Amino acid sequence: MWHEGFEVTAVDNSKEGIENIKKQSEGKIEAICQAIEKYEIAPLKYSVINTWNVFQFIKKDDVLNIIKSMQDGVIDNGFIVISGFTVVDPAFQKPFNKNKGFFEKDELKELLHDFKIIRYEEHLISDPGHPGSEQPHTHGIVKLIAQKVG
Repeated sequence: MWHEGFEVTAVDNSKEGIENIKKQSEGKIEAICQAIEKYEIAPLKYSVINTWNVFQFIKKDDVLNIIKSMQDGVIDNGFIVISGFTVVDPAFQKPFNKNKGFFEKDELKELLHDFKIIRYEEHLISDPGHPGSEQPHTHGIVKLIAQKVG
């Protein structure tokens, strides 16, 4: 599917989220309702692969496999964009999150060491609250933009 001159594929395990994408894009985005850890990223297909605040919800082993697939899936001179949570995020202290995809200091940068790091940052942010966690709180976040050198 083509949207604004780009072929776009969105993957989310939320049926509601996928329906929203289809509606907002007027069907111009290929929207797949599937767990990201089950989605097969085709090799050398994408100019940009973006994951935004999803890894903290899935097993760390799956996250590492996804990142490897992202590296293989992006074309030469293409980009990987990741926003995730770090182990300094208070949610990481919950026992059920210990095996999830929270990142250690500089871990994400090291995982993409073969790529040119365009931007990398780790810090705490203030969150005024959101559904499921209405009270103000902080998040430890990491953001990365990396380019595959061809």
